[in-house]
Order: sequence, then C-alpha cells, then structure tokens
Amino acid sequence: MPGAISPYADHDSVVQGMKVITNRDRSLSALMPEDANVGYNVTIEKGATIGEGFTIGNLSTIETGSQTDYGVTVGHRATIRHHAHIGESSKIGDDVTIEPHVRVGKNSIVDNDVTITAGTAIGENKHVTKTGVVDRMPTS
Repeated sequence: MPGAISPYADHDSVVQGMKVITNRDRSLSALMPEDANVGYNVTIEKGATIGEGFTIGNLSTIETGSQTDYGVTVGHRATIRHHAHIGESSKIGDDVTIEPHVRVGKNSIVDNDVTITAGTAIGENKHVTKTGVVDRMPTS
C-alpha cells in the first residue's frame, strides 16, 4: 500500500517524502515521535502533525494538515481527514471517520463506527456516540 508506515518493515523505504518506521530504527521518520505505537498499513500523510504518546491501530489514515496532540489513541480502520485536530488524551474508536476541519477537544472519546461531519467542534471531556454527544467525567 503506497504511503504505508509499518513497524514490521525489514528495510528502509521512502514514504511520501519520509522513511518507514521500523522496529530496528524508529528515529527514521521526522513525523513520528519516538514513543509512537503504530499498527500495520497505517498511512500518515506528509504535513500531518503527530504528538508524543501517540497510538494508532492497523489500516488507519491521518491526512495532510491534521494534528493529534499528546497521548491520542486512534483505533483500527479509522480515518482522520485533512485539517482535523484531535485534542490531548482523546480516544478515537475503530471504524471512525473524522471529516475535514473537525475539532475534538482534549480527553474526549469517540465510539466505534461513528462519523463526525465536516466542520464540527466537540468540546473537552465529551463522549461521542452514534446518537449524540454527552459530557463525561475527566480522569485524573
């Protein structure tokens, strides 16, 4: 898959202007923090900003201009479209689509199989379900 970043790669490959992150040398990519936990066939497009403590599941995509802050977790088969911003310590479920120009506040959770439409702003400490958005108690 073009643009894939895989922790299981056995050799250096160029990926949209950057190198594949390998278990042997995680410092090859300027895009990814050293402590990133990256699944297989993950696409991080050039121009995306990835915070420290980042985790992303298999077959997920982060598009150009998007930003994930410190401690963000993205599930499997998720798509973060261009110019979206995911706040600190937020959790994005499996099979989620975050459309362009969406803002998800820090310490929020997006359930599995949810699509957040373009231009939406979700506040801090929110829980996004298939039926709506509710407040959640922040963890200490």
